[in-house]
Amino acid sequence: KMAFRSMSSIVADAADPTRLAFHLFSDNISLIEAPMATFMAQHPLISVRIRSDSELGEVTKYRRSIIAKLTDESNYRRFYIARLLQEEGARYFVYLDTDVLVTGNFLETYDAEVLRLTQQGEVPNPPVVATGVQGRTVCWHGKMFNLDDERLAGVRDAIGDRCLTASVLLVDVQRWISQGITESVESWLKSNYEKPMWYLGSMPPL
Repeated sequence: KMAFRSMSSIVADAADPTRLAFHLFSDNISLIEAPMATFMAQHPLISVRIRSDSELGEVTKYRRSIIAKLTDESNYRRFYIARLLQEEGARYFVYLDTDVLVTGNFLETYDAEVLRLTQQGEVPNPPVVATGVQGRTVCWHGKMFNLDDERLAGVRDAIGDRCLTASVLLVDVQRWISQGITESVESWLKSNYEKPMWYLGSMPPL
């Protein structure tokens, strides 16, 4: 039900909701059928696909954290969506946690961010993902990483001191695939599994 509340909040302020196409991933599709029927009755022109988690292929088994948080398999699925949607011709997609409620014009924000990514594509090392950052009083890298770990020496300056807001991600599918982001994430996850270097499960690899 929470996912459909999120979807309804997106549709509510969308100037042209027929542009929206939702993909819901679940390991228990039967739980979605009733709220799905209600949503489609209210929004018959919206494209919604209920998808089995198995479509994403095998999700990493290297799920570990210094503290047991954000280590459920569902938290790692976002790293595999680009590969699936690329096969279906998607150029960009927005990942949303199921508890995200949108209070503004989603499509207006989407269009502005896609334009920004497109323009930045003309510079070296353009971004793969657009997302927000958390306030420094809520999350900081000393809270998320063991910054004394020698494996982080080469990236310590690059990661800065701000935590991303991993619940909302605008992903450039082509760049994600061409830069091997899923494979890079899996490499970091395997290294962390062998010897933990971070605290918040699926969040630090971003």
